[in-house]
Amino acid sequence: MEMITPNSEKQNSKALEFLNQKALDKAKAAKKVLSPDLEAGFHLLRQVQKSELQLALATLLGKHAEMATGLDSFVNVLGKRLPQRLAIHSSKGLEMITIGDILYLEAAKNYTDIYFIHQNTIKRITASLPLGRYSEHFKQYREFMKVHRSYIVNLMLVDQYLKSDHGLKMRNDKLVPVAKPYRNELENRLETF
Repeated sequence: MEMITPNSEKQNSKALEFLNQKALDKAKAAKKVLSPDLEAGFHLLRQVQKSELQLALATLLGKHAEMATGLDSFVNVLGKRLPQRLAIHSSKGLEMITIGDILYLEAAKNYTDIYFIHQNTIKRITASLPLGRYSEHFKQYREFMKVHRSYIVNLMLVDQYLKSDHGLKMRNDKLVPVAKPYRNELENRLETF
């Protein structure tokens, strides 16, 4: 194969135009052989001005920077792993519960009854903290939601939302009431699970 080294700008331009035309001809021939549906992609083979290319690259780099910033934010959020277990202060001492196993929390005056699944049975622990303290803690978990002043539920363990009864049927067949101010948000969140 012979290497061509044009001497002038005019020769470079003519050589580039010749190569572009050859590539376009071959692409058109290939298009006819392969599929008539490929025409949309062949506009990419046209000759491009340097200014068009520079503008396209600048736009791409700008979009890339925006995407990278968004991706960094997303990775930072993912990097903050939430605890998977909860330490409960009870009359027996400190008990550890896997957060995903909690069905719901129910206010009991200055205490909180926590219902959870343990070895395929529903258990209850009475914690020595009021529901309000747990309410703040569980806001960071997207699967938990306060649905009443006396209840926080695990949306992943809801069997049914009964609109007519304004309640949630939980895995243990308990009907947890849903207060009016929480109904719209609850419906929106249940649709995402």
